[in-house]
Amino acid sequence: MSNAKIRSKKKAPKVKSENSTSKDCKIPESSVFFNFQYITSDKNFNFEYLEKNGQIAKKAYKNILDSLYKLSMLSWQEIGKLSRKKGGFEMIEYSCMKQSITNQMKDIVITGDTKLHVFRVGGSDFRMIGYKSNDCRAAFHILAFEFERSNPIYCHGS
Repeated sequence: MSNAKIRSKKKAPKVKSENSTSKDCKIPESSVFFNFQYITSDKNFNFEYLEKNGQIAKKAYKNILDSLYKLSMLSWQEIGKLSRKKGGFEMIEYSCMKQSITNQMKDIVITGDTKLHVFRVGGSDFRMIGYKSNDCRAAFHILAFEFERSNPIYCHGS
């Protein structure tokens, strides 16, 4: 047997937990991050849709991840300067969303005149719809995806 002494493990320093209800955002507004907490449970407008539609799934996943990555490298100010066809966004009112979506969003307080951001993902193939958080302006809450224009999530106009 070895006479080596076993060192006792040092206790990890205690980390004070932040109040989870705090509205202070520690993320600089020059950053952008994406939150899926409020994504719809409507299977036509969340990732479950892709499980049933394998022919577009690979392209959709790749385009969504590419877009999220590229957008997260920019500030909201830089994103605002992009055209909607080149990675930017357009705005719609929440009341324009399909009722099957709005009826399922009970956990968040959004009024009909709330402006939503619509990003074209993968050129014009897909749409990502969400809103910027009021509590943390760097956060973008993704509400839904539109995977096919034949099943629109909102009125696209003519």
